[in-house]
Amino acid sequence: MVFPYEESDPYAPVPQAVLKRKSPLLLQFFSKYKKILEQQTHYSDSLRAAGEFYGLARTGPYSFRDCYVAYRDNTKWRATVVTHKVTPWMEEKRFLFQNHAVSMCERVEGGLISEAEAYYLAGILNSPAVAEFIYASSDNRSFKIRPPIYMPLYNAKDARHGEISKLSRHAHAKPASVESSCAAIEKIYLELCSERPD
Repeated sequence: MVFPYEESDPYAPVPQAVLKRKSPLLLQFFSKYKKILEQQTHYSDSLRAAGEFYGLARTGPYSFRDCYVAYRDNTKWRATVVTHKVTPWMEEKRFLFQNHAVSMCERVEGGLISEAEAYYLAGILNSPAVAEFIYASSDNRSFKIRPPIYMPLYNAKDARHGEISKLSRHAHAKPASVESSCAAIEKIYLELCSERPD
């Protein structure tokens, strides 16, 4: 996916003059399909910053982060950790999320989540108890963007948090271990829930 934005201004697409200088073929492509790109809904237009016709909805500083926890807000409930990947043409690229993909990369009170924290959060989201709650409390065609579940703030000094992160990383690397890893994560997670301060 093309992303004509710069981190210095993550809300507005780069002006056509800049795009012409940096990526003239991309500007030609956008210009060729301008009428189609301009047919976005008024709702989509309201989510975009003012600027060029090729602007996208829902961009911001989070669009330039290195590590995310992502899940679909429809289809099957499952979370995953997303980081940079090497493309078939051997370039390292960052993923972007649009349409029906929820991503987390920052803490509520500010600050970026680490890779270890991302695996911890994905582990909790993938635990059987959380999945069961999500299915029981949602219309399965559309899950809540902010799941109403207890997720203790990641603490690298808490061995249990580290163990959830480690198990989640293992499940990501070895799909055959997903069920056993998620069951082990659930046991730790339920212990953390039992200590939840009121």
